Amino acid sequence: MSDHAVVHFEIGGPDGKALQDFYANLFGWTVNADNPMNYGLVFKMDGGIGGGIVTPHFGSRERFVTIYATCGDDVAGMLDKAVSLGATKEIDVMTPPVGPTLAAFADPDGNLVGLVSGSSTEAPPMTGGGDPVSWFEIAGSDGAKTQDFYRKLFDWEINADNEMQYGETMAIGNGIGGGIFGGMGDPRVTIYAEVGNLEEKVARANELGGVTLMEPMAVPGGPTIATIGDPAGNATGMILRGTAAG
Repeated sequence: MSDHAVVHFEIGGPDGKALQDFYANLFGWTVNADNPMNYGLVFKMDGGIGGGIVTPHFGSRERFVTIYATCGDDVAGMLDKAVSLGATKEIDVMTPPVGPTLAAFADPDGNLVGLVSGSSTEAPPMTGGGDPVSWFEIAGSDGAKTQDFYRKLFDWEINADNEMQYGETMAIGNGIGGGIFGGMGDPRVTIYAEVGNLEEKVARANELGGVTLMEPMAVPGGPTIATIGDPAGNATGMILRGTAAG
């Protein structure tokens, strides 16, 4: 079984403080940026994973959404493996003043994905409240090729045996599961927060300076979802609490 769990997310934009306020007010996340890098640490929620909301310090992207997968002690080896499979190095291996060793790559479609030291079973040091981030998606131009890339890289079990060929990978350890697919718009990484009322959350996002990208809709055979754009232009998904994520 794979030990490469998705245990952390990041959302970046030109004004990290504004984004921290937006998401704290929208989802009730506990965000603490009291550190030398002003890194907005989002505490782990019950039923989800923690993350970070930042003004990008590294790389050339002004805004982004990404996820981080655990790599044990071999972040460098996993980054080299990603490059050998067709990815491009985006952030070389580094250990910041606050936090674990990390790196990041752009997959063959340009999606930003991070690598972080540690194991899938490590408990986060801090927990907080708010709507949990319980699902991720990676969309490529060709679903089968994107699924094959991540299957080979992380040894994920990906099941795309369904009408939409939507590749589901289940949660590992303390991480979350997600969907890998293609052919449905531009390549992207999206995180999904689990909420109690989609209509109210979409309306609240607009009040806070976001926009509606997709009104609440029921996916055939799947969950009820919606998508909003944050003030930096990043897309964030929402899943109606109590419906299946995949």
